[in-house]
Amino acid sequence: MQPRDSNGIRTLVLFGSLAAAIVLLSGSIHAGGFGRMSVPSDWSHHHLIFSPPSSLWQSWKLQQEPRFWHQWLRRDEGGFRRGRTAGQESDFVWRRPRPEGLGELHRDWGMSLLSGGGAGVGVFPAAFSFDINATPSCANDFVVFNTGQTGAAARATLIAFNQLYSTQGSVGGACNRNGPAVMWSYNTGTGSILTSVVLSLDGSKVALVETVAGGATLRILKWKAAEGSAINVPATPTTALTAGQNWTACPAANSCMASMAFNNGAADTGSSPFCDYNADTIYVGDNNSALHKFTGVFTGTPTEVITGGWPITVNGTRNLTSPVFDSVSKNIFMGDDQGRLSYVREVGSLAGACAAGSPPCLGTPNIALGGAIVDGPIVDTTAGRVFFFDGTDTANHGSVVQTNTALGNSRTAIIGGNTVGSDIHSGAFDNAYLGGNFTTGHLIVCGKDSVANNTPALHRIGFAAGGLMNTTSDGSLTLATANGVECSPVTELFNGTTDRVFFSVQNDANQSTAGCLSGAQGCVMSLDLGGSWPPAAVTHGVSARGGTSGIIVDNVGTGAQQANIYFTFRTNSTAAVPCNGASGIGCAVKLTQSALQ
Repeated sequence: MQPRDSNGIRTLVLFGSLAAAIVLLSGSIHAGGFGRMSVPSDWSHHHLIFSPPSSLWQSWKLQQEPRFWHQWLRRDEGGFRRGRTAGQESDFVWRRPRPEGLGELHRDWGMSLLSGGGAGVGVFPAAFSFDINATPSCANDFVVFNTGQTGAAARATLIAFNQLYSTQGSVGGACNRNGPAVMWSYNTGTGSILTSVVLSLDGSKVALVETVAGGATLRILKWKAAEGSAINVPATPTTALTAGQNWTACPAANSCMASMAFNNGAADTGSSPFCDYNADTIYVGDNNSALHKFTGVFTGTPTEVITGGWPITVNGTRNLTSPVFDSVSKNIFMGDDQGRLSYVREVGSLAGACAAGSPPCLGTPNIALGGAIVDGPIVDTTAGRVFFFDGTDTANHGSVVQTNTALGNSRTAIIGGNTVGSDIHSGAFDNAYLGGNFTTGHLIVCGKDSVANNTPALHRIGFAAGGLMNTTSDGSLTLATANGVECSPVTELFNGTTDRVFFSVQNDANQSTAGCLSGAQGCVMSLDLGGSWPPAAVTHGVSARGGTSGIIVDNVGTGAQQANIYFTFRTNSTAAVPCNGASGIGCAVKLTQSALQ
């Protein structure tokens, strides 16, 4: 690890690479100024992060990674806007978002996913910001939810909403509507989508895994606006690409779908697809320990690679987590339900060794923690660090393990209770860490109370110089009054002034003063970071039936109904915690965090 360059050098490199980034993200620079810059946000943006480059070589390397620019544009420079004055059409300015005070959580709308519908624990919706150079768009910004439902003529497997910046119950918000609109909804097949979906860079396509009759199929959907008018009135994609057909075979006016059954016929209930945008390649695991590779997914000829050792068996017949591909080391990292940490070396890998043969190959060593890992790791590509989360490991009943990109130099932070615990999902890094200040930065993760039996608690873990994780947490805030309560993954948002995290518990939240109902209701909560640790209580809370799925952020806007988080309930709504006034249904929810609400 090279020493960090000065802020001045990092800034020079960053701005020197800006034009290349804009070409990459928008496809063009106009004579009249910067072109449209679209930014997708899905589960992979939560699991692949970037601390600041430590060298000119790293800066050059990272400018080719779209998620690096997505993250950078969403930080305190996330309010990038075009500045237009007479005679200066090509000028631009950097606009920091205004302060938003305490960030009170305010429920704006909830939309039905039918009885039993929901993205699932640890599963993220996907958001798409059409143009960060402009005011957030009511028509073109959208959020996609997998419903968890089995596809049928009157039951969508996938639904997208636009007109997001609205209230519900009366006309209001920036979109001046009573609730959002269904942008499209589809029945993609007779199976169900049980993992997170992934967006193409331009938002025109969605990649998803559908499990049908025990076997998994990767589907790439090119959607069309206004197809499918409701959750119970879905459309079927107009054109099905056949094996070997390129996307050029899809008529421009049609919705289209490419489908590729996993080569080994295994199911996939826990591994989300990860896209390497530069290679137009998707990696995804299955329930029989195979890592699959698909090429040409968004722009070419969608095909599973079944030569050169692919698919690669990772660990017997175990269920794999979502994989994360690191574009610098060219290694792919994952865990499994036996508690083992593994990696696969792709062609061109710069780290590790092959268990046999040459890349592509299964890497060695692996690390056996025991228990079950249910969530994909987080990879800090810049620092060359990988973070795994295990809630049921046999030694600690809850651990975060940090390794390098060859699974060496491992360090373990204990975040478990004193008995075998429930699952632990991924944490999130604060703004100090993502800004490169490792010694003042932290990882926030929902683990367990160290003296209670499997009771959820929010932990903060610090770092030493060079980004080495501390082996003990800084203490914890207990989040529930009962044992066996599972947390969602943690999501972080920095709005230019306030750094905060979002998370939920299934039920029995002990934060009633923050807005959570007592008892078996579930609650989504926020915590403003930067104060003393451990805090006395969370900052705000809103009841969420059964807790939440993964939580996604759309933008860092400052107008009415902007700067939002999205999730689904984990269980059906009730009279106490309704979905737009209704009980007995799954619910897709938008919350605005604004002190003005």
